Amino acid sequence: MKALSIGKIQGSLDFSTRITLLDTVSSTNAYLMNSELEDPHSLSIVIARHQSDGYGRNKSKWVSDYNAGIWMSIGTLTKKTKDISSLSLAIAAGLTEMLHLNGFTRIGLKWPNDFVCEGKKLGGILIETKPTDRNFLKTIIGIGLNLDLPDTSNEKEAFGLKPISLNSIKKGSFDVSFMIANLISSVNSTINIFECSGFDPFARTWRRYDVYNGSNIQIVSNNYKISGANSGINDQGALIINNEKGSHKIYGGTLIHLDTEG
Repeated sequence: MKALSIGKIQGSLDFSTRITLLDTVSSTNAYLMNSELEDPHSLSIVIARHQSDGYGRNKSKWVSDYNAGIWMSIGTLTKKTKDISSLSLAIAAGLTEMLHLNGFTRIGLKWPNDFVCEGKKLGGILIETKPTDRNFLKTIIGIGLNLDLPDTSNEKEAFGLKPISLNSIKKGSFDVSFMIANLISSVNSTINIFECSGFDPFARTWRRYDVYNGSNIQIVSNNYKISGANSGINDQGALIINNEKGSHKIYGGTLIHLDTEG
């Protein structure tokens, strides 16, 4: 992040966008949610060197140390569709493919939208939406990826995953500006395809990178816990769990891998 160049990012994109770089902010998602987004055909992007109050799903705290990660949100207007909830899985699939093409070939996906490597958490995606009128949603796509291990690297998150970082799994250096440009391009491409064809074009890619497919897992949500064999996702992005009571479609919650020791 020290060598981050907004000019290099914009010069690497083949479409126009507005990029704001902030030294510190409470949350890039919150910043964009409170900003005006008027053009459904363009992206507004906020990148921060530090987030004082970064968060993930269910408002869980996301440590965002200064210059230690890619803390970024992308805002746009998307058409209202019944399958908008699967957009985060589509974006996760596209970003994982991009990371593999950039040499990060050990990164996989943990349902619904976490990036993992070697059983540790690299980052994740958080999408938040708000209706603007009867046709469009203000859609904010938050992306957090550790470049370095956070100061709390010895601590586990609430459900047992320790952090890992891009710099620790990549041999040799990489250009963070080009990396961010590739992230933005991937998100832009995914949104365009998703609005035309939904999640279906991304389902096979997501399954290819699903690191816990076939494992014994538990899903924890506010109102229930359910355990069983992870049978992957269906074409709508729902997780399928099979247990003694049958087959269950899960649309939300946190996945806990039960096959790990300790």
